[in-house]
Amino acid sequence: MRPSEYLQKWMPIKYGIHPNQRGYKTKAILELEEVTGLSGTSIKKWPNLETNTAYVLKLLDYADLVNSLGIAMKKYKNTVAKL
Repeated sequence: MRPSEYLQKWMPIKYGIHPNQRGYKTKAILELEEVTGLSGTSIKKWPNLETNTAYVLKLLDYADLVNSLGIAMKKYKNTVAKL
């Protein structure tokens, strides 16, 4: 998953912030730091927060899966609690 795809999908869900809002880039860099383990300094060097580095794209795939599973588990937990 490309960084722009990951950020477009998860920034509004996790933080309620969109690309045109103040503070988006700073928060996006922090999110990419968290899910890739890379430093913010390295991420800031990516043009428009984009990279084609294979392992980063794979890490973002995994982070997307983990985030999706977390949402599914919350929905499941809420459903079971109502039964």
